[in-house]
Amino acid sequence: MIDNLQDFNELLAEGFNTEEYEGFIYLTYCIPEDLYYLGKKNFRHNVKKKLGKKELASIPVTRGRRPTSKMTVKDSGWVNYYGSHKKIPIWLKQYGPENITRGIVKLCKDKKMLTYWENKYLYSMNVLEPNSKFINDNIQGRFFKSDFI
Repeated sequence: MIDNLQDFNELLAEGFNTEEYEGFIYLTYCIPEDLYYLGKKNFRHNVKKKLGKKELASIPVTRGRRPTSKMTVKDSGWVNYYGSHKKIPIWLKQYGPENITRGIVKLCKDKKMLTYWENKYLYSMNVLEPNSKFINDNIQGRFFKSDFI
């Protein structure tokens, strides 16, 4: 399918540092069903966290409204991520993780490139075509597999 897939386990064994990348394009393959899923995943998420009483008290009084929350960065759980399609958890229960392979297609340094490369691979691999081996239902919530049937 894609020639130069990078294995998740090899990446983790190398002590991969996620700080210089925003996310990655991945390919999940179910061996017994012979089906693929292509998607993107960010390494980190911004989370809005409410400030506690002590933090609120430590903010100096200024003009305007005081902030009640702050943005924090949280790990996205990418290490154990297989994909967002509804069939993937069923595959994991039915066949086990040993029959599901994951590979990194491309590492991306910012969100815009992450979206660009995901769309490029989705279109170039014809994931929405009726006879494709991909379970992707749509591209960006605009183009659907059902439109091509």
